[in-house]
Amino acid sequence: VVSTPQEVALMDARKTIKMAQIMERKVLGIIENMSGFNCPHCGEYIDLYPPGGAEKAAQDFGVQLLGKIPFEIEVSQQGDKGLPFVLKYPESKSTIAFKETVKKIRGMLEK
Repeated sequence: VVSTPQEVALMDARKTIKMAQIMERKVLGIIENMSGFNCPHCGEYIDLYPPGGAEKAAQDFGVQLLGKIPFEIEVSQQGDKGLPFVLKYPESKSTIAFKETVKKIRGMLEK
């Protein structure tokens, strides 16, 4: 389940997980999208929403927090062009987070 750390989005994620559990479907975990960003001027990390919501939801439902993908404007710009962000920006924080998340999910599925 993918959610931003915004409370209203997390409410939807919680409902989705609850419904999946009622239907006896496995939920691998939660991916927190747009978890924050680095200021382009000073480099300081800034939370877009109050932190910790996805971790709490994952704990509450006994699933893993699979990853936290930071906000980078280039992700949406590349998507709008139909181009893979991870190929154009292989060293970005988002690309690294995407790859770590995929690796974690792949490991879970191979068990």
